[in-house]
Amino acid sequence: MLVHSLAEALAAGEAATIAGRPVRIVSAPAAASSAGPGWFAAVIERVRDRHPRSVAESVLDCGLSAGAALAAIRHGGIESLVVRVRPMVRKKLAAIGAARKISVLARPPSPALDLLDATDPAAACRAWLEKHKARP
Repeated sequence: MLVHSLAEALAAGEAATIAGRPVRIVSAPAAASSAGPGWFAAVIERVRDRHPRSVAESVLDCGLSAGAALAAIRHGGIESLVVRVRPMVRKKLAAIGAARKISVLARPPSPALDLLDATDPAAACRAWLEKHKARP
């Protein structure tokens, strides 16, 4: 689920709990630079507190910023980062991230439901999970 707010992330966690399976929560594009890694890590922590088995993986999008990816690695609390940089830079970030058990990806995992325009994020998550039963 691609989330833009705490409310959307909580809706994804609730839907995952109801469905009895975990989901991958992905931040909005370049959220590491706009909201920050601390905000996203806190969102994930809140979802995990309320729905303990609902989050399979958290993915923070760092956009084009290697600096934002480094800040996210330093902060921790997130399993994966997406950063759109040259392969050599991403490889160095991946080596740094590996020490903290953080994966560094070139693009967000797919498929993902973008909850930005969902009028009822919980219902949208439940419908998406029903349609995509085999994936987190």
